[in-house]
Amino acid sequence: MRSHLIMLIRTALGSVVSPIRTAGLHALRLSAPRRRVDGLELVDLTASDAADYFFARVTDALALMRQQAPIAFGGIQRRLKRIALLAGGGEFYHRGLQAYVVDLPTLRKRSIPELALAIAHEAAHARIERFGIRYHPSRRARIEQICVRAERALAEKLPDNHVILARIAEKLSTQWWTEDSLHRRRLDQLSAHGTPAWLVRLYDRWFGHSM
Repeated sequence: MRSHLIMLIRTALGSVVSPIRTAGLHALRLSAPRRRVDGLELVDLTASDAADYFFARVTDALALMRQQAPIAFGGIQRRLKRIALLAGGGEFYHRGLQAYVVDLPTLRKRSIPELALAIAHEAAHARIERFGIRYHPSRRARIEQICVRAERALAEKLPDNHVILARIAEKLSTQWWTEDSLHRRRLDQLSAHGTPAWLVRLYDRWFGHSM
């Protein structure tokens, strides 16, 4: 009962907060470092000196996809409008920005092929959302499996892909989309966006034990 109530509250809050947050991010990107590569807008929203590093890494990942999997790359160009860098919060598809969003720590850990696979994964989320299918808890497993298979389809086109394919096979058998992991990502995103610490703690107290 409590978990259902919390889900309703979170949904209601999201319907109010999400459009405001999206409008704020759109306003921020207009003054942020930007670059257009292969029809996609690359935008650094970190207010740091990471823009050149971000642009170079993403440009290399896009070039790899364009060269090795041009058909799949064309689909990514249709599904995403931009790729955005944030200070924290992991990586995800942002519906309002129509963007693959990645944080700086994650970007630094990714190899170029891994970054290309992550872009393909989130572009698959974009495709699913365009069919009106939302990321509801009852659908998470199926949605994530579809997105990982999009990674695998790209990985099969890449050279020296044995290690990457093995990791994807392991990923298909692992549930990383649990409510706890999603909650931790939300906390990271709130902190990265400058939310006061007391408000982050309040959010954690209210929504941290929904299961």
